[in-house]
Amino acid sequence: MIVVDSNVWIAFLHKNDNQHEKAQTLLTKCEKPIIMPEYVLIEVATVLTQKAGKKIADEFLAMSMESKDIEILFVQDQFFLAVADFFRKCPGKKLSFIDMALLYISQWYHVATFDNC
Repeated sequence: MIVVDSNVWIAFLHKNDNQHEKAQTLLTKCEKPIIMPEYVLIEVATVLTQKAGKKIADEFLAMSMESKDIEILFVQDQFFLAVADFFRKCPGKKLSFIDMALLYISQWYHVATFDNC
């Protein structure tokens, strides 16, 4: 299974994004189901609202919650505490909490991203 980072989803759904075609290719070819951490869902909906409009963000939320090809990974207490600990133990990294959560998740899943770490 694969986890897809926010930047891929945003590029896929925002047609004016310079990575739009790359995101389309990636999402078309990746194995299903796609794991979507709750943090990614929140970040994508927020950024899409700002960049592409509320309607696109609403369509993304509906697609994410209704698609059989997407499995939402809801945050549990233990996961949050583990990511918070991981975040604190990596003082040299200048990543957001969400990106650190994806880095933590990458121990178990492949993470598709356009970020350079």
